[in-house]
Amino acid sequence: MSHFSPVPPDGRVYAKNYRIELEPLEAQLVEVSGRVKEFRDHPERSDLQSLLLVNLVVTPLPRGRPKRSIKLTHLWVLTKHIRRAGVEPLRNRRIIFTGSVYAYFRLGGKSKERGLRGSHDFSILPMGTIELETFTPGLESRYQTTDEIEVKTADRRTKGGSEGGDDSVGEGTPCGPKHSNPRP
Repeated sequence: MSHFSPVPPDGRVYAKNYRIELEPLEAQLVEVSGRVKEFRDHPERSDLQSLLLVNLVVTPLPRGRPKRSIKLTHLWVLTKHIRRAGVEPLRNRRIIFTGSVYAYFRLGGKSKERGLRGSHDFSILPMGTIELETFTPGLESRYQTTDEIEVKTADRRTKGGSEGGDDSVGEGTPCGPKHSNPRP
């Protein structure tokens, strides 16, 4: 997933004020409960509208684990991720969603102004039902080498039926306009 830092935990440089509470929960599912305090528009891109959650309680899943809930003062999350998870955020309302803790690489904006560019921090990515079904917890699965991924992809291809594939590229795909009434 593009949100995750490509740098494994042993090679990261963390900011002075990173969320140390979330570090042991990286690549794990958590339930998050927080109150929506503020919405913020991005000056250049409307798809980067974010919202501020305050008084958060982060609970590791499954609930039967001995780990306790973690309290956070605030967390900024992209509004589109909350909506994709099936939650409609309303100001001053408490929302609950399930997500994955991930490490991200700070790039610009206020991080750049504060001199934190190039450091890592932790956040929580809200997930929808389809993503939850395919989620594999654990750092080992998140930071696989490209060789391991290529081997798994090759295994899936050979199990899928034909060994190699043929030279008929694009056969069976319709040619011509998609609309019945093309423009002159």
